[in-house]
Amino acid sequence: MSDDATVAVDGAAGAPPPKSLKTRAIHAIGWTLVSDGGSQVVRVISTIVLTRLLVPDMFGLMGVVTLIQDGLNMFSDVGVQPAIVQHKRGDDRAFLDTAWTIQSIRGAFLWLAASVLAWPVSQYYNQPELAYLLPVVGFNSLIDGMVSTKVHTCDRHLALRQLTLINLGTSFLGLAVRIGWAMASPTVWALVAGGLASTIARIALGHLLLDGPINRFRWGREEVKELVGFGRWVFVSTLLTFVASRLDKFAFVKIVPISMFGVYGIAQSMCRLPMDALQRIGSSVAFPVFSRLKEKEGNVASAYERMRAPLLVGGGTALSALTLGGPLVAQILFPAKYHDAGWIMQIVAVAMWFQVLESTNASVLLASALPKWLAIGNFVKIVMIAAVLPIAYLKWGFAGALAGMALVEVPKYLVETVRVRRLGFPGWATDLGLTAAVLFCAAVAFALHFWIPGGPWLKLSIAGACGVVVWTPLLWWAARTARFTA
Repeated sequence: MSDDATVAVDGAAGAPPPKSLKTRAIHAIGWTLVSDGGSQVVRVISTIVLTRLLVPDMFGLMGVVTLIQDGLNMFSDVGVQPAIVQHKRGDDRAFLDTAWTIQSIRGAFLWLAASVLAWPVSQYYNQPELAYLLPVVGFNSLIDGMVSTKVHTCDRHLALRQLTLINLGTSFLGLAVRIGWAMASPTVWALVAGGLASTIARIALGHLLLDGPINRFRWGREEVKELVGFGRWVFVSTLLTFVASRLDKFAFVKIVPISMFGVYGIAQSMCRLPMDALQRIGSSVAFPVFSRLKEKEGNVASAYERMRAPLLVGGGTALSALTLGGPLVAQILFPAKYHDAGWIMQIVAVAMWFQVLESTNASVLLASALPKWLAIGNFVKIVMIAAVLPIAYLKWGFAGALAGMALVEVPKYLVETVRVRRLGFPGWATDLGLTAAVLFCAAVAFALHFWIPGGPWLKLSIAGACGVVVWTPLLWWAARTARFTA
């Protein structure tokens, strides 16, 4: 990789000094923020424009398709990306080509599975269009299975410049296709076409532009054994992650109108903007950094504490802003038929706070070769959803069910965090303090809605003042804490 060339030739005559892990981590965080910032701009623009061209039912249909497709992807995840990042043979050509062969075969099976499931799913949800949508969208899996392992090698070595440029370019291509298609023909196929265009371009550019040899089909028995050995708990964890994170959607798509399901998907997508950035930093920066430090027997606990503080405060600030101002955001950005996204955002943002807390914990557990604790945490969450969601919906309706989804995150967080603390990593005081700040902002939002009289601008002023008072000192604290030492 170009960003890590100096590392590869360390010690060669005339070679520049190798980049330290600290320098590479800082650069990687910067490029990750650029990548996610650009992707989020694309997502927001796409949502704003397409809500004016398409009706909520179309977003609901695409939500069902995405739900099934994500399920197939996660039910068959064999952990190729984390294996390449964490494994000592992550730079070995035979290991990489075998991993690429496995994921290519997996992609073909996913497309076949999507095609087979299309008709039963369309009948189950009483949406005939799904019979045609699923096989076409499933083609994404076939293409995505051929993604170059050079993409994962970029993550391993924190060399994210080229990868960021590719991701941004293909995201804007997908945006252009979606909007252009929707203007010419305002149907759900505009959403499908944009996704396919982006995926095809990203896979092709990854093979052609990233440094390194092109992958070839290879089946090494030893490599397969090592990949399967590492990936078995990743598979279980990912499977349970899917059920834990999508079980609410499987329930809601059957009990709420398809239009409301589409609005819920938009609200959740807006709340995921900060969450996706944090998860990307966790998988592309924190996880590789922790893995490399463990190899060198470095101070992982110090790196964990110093990287975690700005990530948690940044996530808390963004989610509190959505909690305090969700209705106004919906009124400004979306047509009237999408305004229910405002109050939905307020509830979903609180639930996602616990996912923010879990993001760096997951990186530590993977770097410590303990993915089974992620599986255990997700299993606990699934049990809680099965117990809480039906009762909450029957007693308090859709809003109550959403609030219940916030509560079920707590046991999962506790299971994973207790295991991380047993490894010697600090953080209880930080977690409790920041959670108190998030819940205080949620209480203010609740009071503004139900108890405090006044117009929208007065309430917005109060909400803004609350956010500034609560999070400004915390942002200052996080900036002082964020001094990473490898």
